[in-house]
Parts: sequence; structure tokens; C-alpha cells
Amino acid sequence: MSGALLTDLQNDLAGYMLQCSTLDHLNIVVDDMGSIDSKAEKAVKTVKSRGGTQGIAALILRPTVSTSNGNLPGPQSEANITIQLVENVLVNRSVRGSKILSDDMSFRILSALHHLALGNHVVYAEASAIRPLPVPEGFVSYEIRLKSPLYNPCVEKTRQPVIDNDAGTVAITSATPSNSLYYSIDGSYPSEVYTVPFSVSSSDLVRAIATSPDLLPSSISELTID
Repeated sequence: MSGALLTDLQNDLAGYMLQCSTLDHLNIVVDDMGSIDSKAEKAVKTVKSRGGTQGIAALILRPTVSTSNGNLPGPQSEANITIQLVENVLVNRSVRGSKILSDDMSFRILSALHHLALGNHVVYAEASAIRPLPVPEGFVSYEIRLKSPLYNPCVEKTRQPVIDNDAGTVAITSATPSNSLYYSIDGSYPSEVYTVPFSVSSSDLVRAIATSPDLLPSSISELTID
């Protein structure tokens, strides 16, 4: 994958499905707009011909990302893949159609994609993998749900700075070597470069952040002056 991970995943799934012989009659649409709701839009998507037949389509929606355990470094997350299968019943079950019913086609898609490896990313079916969707009269629709673990590298943060107040004189330190320190005393984002201790007044809110080459910036430290 090139780096546009979610878009690449979406396009890889579409390319793979187009080469599956079990999906020969399925019109496959890569959708950037999210769920297609109106009857008119569904009709446009499902009457296109593929494999000599018409009437059934799969819309591969842009994947989303979720993190199951926010306490783990990384974070460790997964791409959530949703494919909407839409059948125009009158067209699909006529002489022009594939005559493959939408529930059968849903299982074909699930079987084709479950445990599919796309480079370093593997696609799995979710526990509730196929769900019916409400659609206008004349259509049948299912949602096929899959996921793909994402292993994001943990980038180390600069150590959070320590703010010390000694009788109205503030010093800021950080344990990370070769860092830069920034501060503010009015509660705004720390942007003033810290070089030497400075004087503060009662009720000032001192905030500080540290940065280092090749590391993420630190979390922000705060100290309200009594």
C-alpha cells in the first residue's frame, strides 16, 4: 500500500473482488460519499451491466478506524470495512439480471474476503458479519462488515517538562536530552522559548511543553501560581 492506507485498502478490495469468478455478475462501486440512501441513486448503481447481467451491486465504503484498547501504545487499532450489497429485485431477477439473490451474493463476498491478505494487512469477518438494511420497496440490501488490524508504530514522546516555582521564580526542566522548552503564563498554548528562569505573579497559569528531534512533542505541563 502506498501510504494512503484507507483509500488503498478500499481500492485493493475492489480490485480483488473484480477478479473473483464467484462475483462475475456483481457491479462493484468504490464509494467516497458514505452510505447511498435514495432510491434513485441505488437504481443508478444497480442497473449497470457487468458480466452480461444487471441488477445487483456492492458499494465499498471508505473504511473507518477504531481502537479497542486506548491504554496500549501505538495505538493498536483496526480498519472497519463496510460493503453495502444492493439488489434491484425486478432487474436482478429478470432475464437481464444475474438471478443470484442478494443473500447468496452476500455470502459469496464474505467467503471471498475473509482471511484475505493484502500485503501486510489481513481482512477478517466481524462477529456480526452480514446484516439486513432498510431500503425502499423494490430493493433488498445487506451490509457486509469486515475488519483489518492496523499495527501502528509507537513513536516515543519527549519527556514531559517539570515546572518548579521558587518564591515567584519559575524554572522549567525536562529529562529528555537535546530538547527545546516552550512556555506561556496566560493559559495559552506554550510558544515562548524558555532559556532562563522567569518571574511570575500570583494566579498566573504557567504551561510548558518540550520538543526533541525525532520524537513527538511532550504532553503539556501546568502549574497555577498561588
